[in-house]
Amino acid sequence: MDPRPRFLDHRVVNTPTIALLQAKNEIKRMAQVAGTMFLEMAEQFNSFNVRTASRLKQKEELLDILQRDISAFLITLSRQQLSTENAMEIPALLQLINDLEHLGDQVEAIMEYMRRKKEDKLRFSGAAMSEIRTLSALVSQVVTVAVGSLDTLPISSDRNDLEKVMAEIESTLATLHLSHIKRLHSGKCSVIAGLLFSDIIASFEKIAQIAYNTIKTSRELK
Repeated sequence: MDPRPRFLDHRVVNTPTIALLQAKNEIKRMAQVAGTMFLEMAEQFNSFNVRTASRLKQKEELLDILQRDISAFLITLSRQQLSTENAMEIPALLQLINDLEHLGDQVEAIMEYMRRKKEDKLRFSGAAMSEIRTLSALVSQVVTVAVGSLDTLPISSDRNDLEKVMAEIESTLATLHLSHIKRLHSGKCSVIAGLLFSDIIASFEKIAQIAYNTIKTSRELK
């Protein structure tokens, strides 16, 4: 995977329409990388793979590079004479870049938690693993829509359906926290494993909110 922007050419910053198109194509690439990172990470709850973890680390580093380079490109562009419409797009695009990079950070955080779980031989109950997979599947729906919202042909998503998924995620999180506390009190879950479980759930919650914000920002740009 080439750890550099593919679409940016600083020679076109004097042509804002083309420059913005290049930036949007690079942001679309960022979204696709972040989306595949999430999907690959979710598979690790079935079987943790060290090679996959290493590959995801490389993708997260790519997101860091793209965030830096696209941001610098947009800031250079913002210094040109722009139409009001083009000028208003730049802050929204910078927000998208930051959100996508943060999404990658949270995916990497979950991978680190899973690595610790494996290396420290920590055990999650069958119920806890089932809860994580349920939450992951719900969050995956929002991430998929977020990635699609930045595509040329975005995935169709009714606003009401999206709000229902976000509400279901919130409800699931509340249920997971209650179940988690019960397992701790009953001794079915060790304190260390319990802390790791809480960290994983918190990262999924952050990913859902980041993806939701990405969808809202991308819709504002259309």
